[in-house]
Amino acid sequence: MSKLLGDYAETLSRIEHLVFSDAYRRVISVLLYIAKHFGEETKQGVVVDHRFTQQDIATLVGVARETASIEIGILEKKGLVKYIDHSMIFKNIKNLELELTADGTKL
Repeated sequence: MSKLLGDYAETLSRIEHLVFSDAYRRVISVLLYIAKHFGEETKQGVVVDHRFTQQDIATLVGVARETASIEIGILEKKGLVKYIDHSMIFKNIKNLELELTADGTKL
């Protein structure tokens, strides 16, 4: 029962971010979902081997591909996500989660 309630709370939070947040936070929200549901914990961090294109992420978030690309680039510069071949690596999920509550300043 507690897992069900936790999943429900996570879903409500994701909906809130997708409806009320800017593109940056919406991209983060989707990346966190991808990391949780498709990622595998390794010594490098959470690795997602499934290929999610920037167009896929943009479609999930509801922005243009160019916008998703810009926001993902910012996250890469901050070291929160890294692309290697067709995989995404999240070195520190906690720091990525903190970006959702940050004051909105980017690089």
